[in-house]
Amino acid sequence: MKPKRFAYVILCSAAMSVFCVSAPFLADVICMKTDNYLPFVYIAVMTVLHGAMLVGTSKAEFLAKLILSVPFSLAVFTWFRETDYPLRATNWVFPHYGKLGAGAGFAMMVEMGFLAVCCGIAIAAAFFIKPKRIKEFTSIQLIVGLALAVIVVIISVKLESKFPSYDSIMKYYRG
Repeated sequence: MKPKRFAYVILCSAAMSVFCVSAPFLADVICMKTDNYLPFVYIAVMTVLHGAMLVGTSKAEFLAKLILSVPFSLAVFTWFRETDYPLRATNWVFPHYGKLGAGAGFAMMVEMGFLAVCCGIAIAAAFFIKPKRIKEFTSIQLIVGLALAVIVVIISVKLESKFPSYDSIMKYYRG
């Protein structure tokens, strides 16, 4: 693979990771703010973008994108976990909510299960479906994918900056 194409594959993998890993966390915020089924629509849209970013000119490129997305996904997940995103988001929407209970864990498992099924479908579709105009598709794939990934990152960071600190939540919770 040529260096320019390899850089393209790396950028697509990073964008895919942002879409896929951020989906359940941002879906939780959407759910708490809207109290409807929009989180599942959001997760489905993010997995469609994930699948679109996987489409490549060859099976080797597809596999490279899939494999390279793993370290990026771990990095994105680590950021969400280390910032206590779900706990702080809940306490932002519902002030003084305190610690998350078993129900929040169950809801996250349902969302993660839905995400896994959707991602499986997206991966299968990306593997078997090839656009007729693959050159045109891959030329806009990176531009649109990266633009949307940057938007998701900006929204995630902007929301995170509005959340109450972990210490203030625990201070209020402990009394």
